[in-house]
Amino acid sequence: MLKPKTYLFLSMLLLITMFSQDNALAGQVLDESSNGDVVVVIVGQSLELSLESNPSTGYLWQYFPEFAGGGVLEETGHEYRGESNLIGASGREYWSFKVIGTGNAAISLGYMRPWESRLPEKTFTVDIKVTPQVAVLLNGKTLDFDVPPVIREDRTLVPLRVLSEALGAEVEWFPVTRQVTVQKEGITIEMMDGSSEVYCSGLQDGCTASMDVPAEIMAGRFFVPLRFLSETLGCRVEWDGVTRTVSIIG
Repeated sequence: MLKPKTYLFLSMLLLITMFSQDNALAGQVLDESSNGDVVVVIVGQSLELSLESNPSTGYLWQYFPEFAGGGVLEETGHEYRGESNLIGASGREYWSFKVIGTGNAAISLGYMRPWESRLPEKTFTVDIKVTPQVAVLLNGKTLDFDVPPVIREDRTLVPLRVLSEALGAEVEWFPVTRQVTVQKEGITIEMMDGSSEVYCSGLQDGCTASMDVPAEIMAGRFFVPLRFLSETLGCRVEWDGVTRTVSIIG
């Protein structure tokens, strides 16, 4: 049986652990499959990168060109871990980064031999877009996104599918034309990647001909202005600049 002091200590430890997990900003893990991607993160998050490597061949991953971070990213670690102790066995190189500011940066690496003056055998590049943290509430409850909202020209852009389905709408994506259709209760909204033009039908008062900011595909998600989509689907939107919170009511 646990003594009272031991029980109290374990209880406090459990509460501290739960609190830390709820409030920590989850990091993103990148690997070869992320090559060429646009990665959207928020300040305070971490980035972890791992790439297959075999230093016994003389090849190592090097920044190509030199990494600067641009006041957005800071490298906090880099190491090689072998998969076995056998000579010539391959492994992986691991990097860790801390997101320290808003803006754009890139991680660009080349797999090369340091003493050779030629192009890398292979390259890896991801574009990093860091946006200020924004909370989105739907009828008072936090709306979670797998990719965080982005601020563009003082407009909040969010992944369309998550928001649409949370509002009870159906989403259909057409990859060939890079168009998306949102439907709810007789209302149809059609938009295209890279365009601010919108076609709407089923609205009694018509529809805005264009959005303030064009739709954009980032990190594999179709981003649209939150206010436009929410209000078109009949909701009210409020912005609290102090807490950086968007509230959707409807």
